[in-house]
Amino acid sequence: MFSITFGGWFQCRLATDPDPTDEPRGVSGYTFAVGDEPDLDRVLRLNDPVALRSHAPEVGVLVRSVSHDGAVLIDHPLIGARVDLLDGARFEMRNYILAAQPGTQAINPFNLQIGGNGILLRRADILDLDHPDWPITSISDDKLLRRGGNFILDYARFVQVTKLPDYASYRLRRKALLEADLVTATDPLVRAALQKRLSEFAIDEQTPDDRRRRGLGFVEERAFAINGPGLLDDPHGKFGFKPDFSRPWPISFWNGVWDCDALCGYMQGDLLLPLHSHSGVRSQNSEA
Repeated sequence: MFSITFGGWFQCRLATDPDPTDEPRGVSGYTFAVGDEPDLDRVLRLNDPVALRSHAPEVGVLVRSVSHDGAVLIDHPLIGARVDLLDGARFEMRNYILAAQPGTQAINPFNLQIGGNGILLRRADILDLDHPDWPITSISDDKLLRRGGNFILDYARFVQVTKLPDYASYRLRRKALLEADLVTATDPLVRAALQKRLSEFAIDEQTPDDRRRRGLGFVEERAFAINGPGLLDDPHGKFGFKPDFSRPWPISFWNGVWDCDALCGYMQGDLLLPLHSHSGVRSQNSEA
């Protein structure tokens, strides 16, 4: 078994309740698009964010470590590779029609790609293997829940990611940075955007248990087995092993520590690749 551990900040620009799921700018919820930012689209961008806001965390979900049968491979070329979800992956809830509550919604589509240093590894998950072309609105609830999340409050992971003692410290630090920006900003559009962002921080003081702050503590835990077609593009044999595409690949990860001002969250997890019995032979191009 070959194990890939990944982690990093991702961007997801999404509307929040009571706005409808497809609200493009944000009206009644606590997230919004400002100024010349593009519309909210719910896309999970694990790399290459769009219109990243000032003082947002650095976006980039990368391979942090790899191991083979429990032995850590400290110099493997896949370390530092990008981890991406292709084809516009989104949290699919559709105003609670496809999920009973926030955090349980499926990520769809789920086409995972890991690439770097001359290696490209990709595999898709299919919600219904008997009907692979069906839209998500036609998929049964049990198959949707397989890819859904377990929504929990986990203060320890907030501390692990941010290195700060509490949610208020995180929010107050951002507020101070935005206030400093507003003092020097001269462009009317930039000033309006900063003022709108700051107005949301003022609500923290009025409502101590507000979702703007509490969102930093929630995480969604997910675990399923990727079951669809995939490929390994490794023309120079750097990967060193031969993944078995005939078997599912277990993946477990969490996403959370939601920063509703930056529209970013953190993701961390592990992908397990079953290997062919003679996987010591360096593979080149393989596909299933």
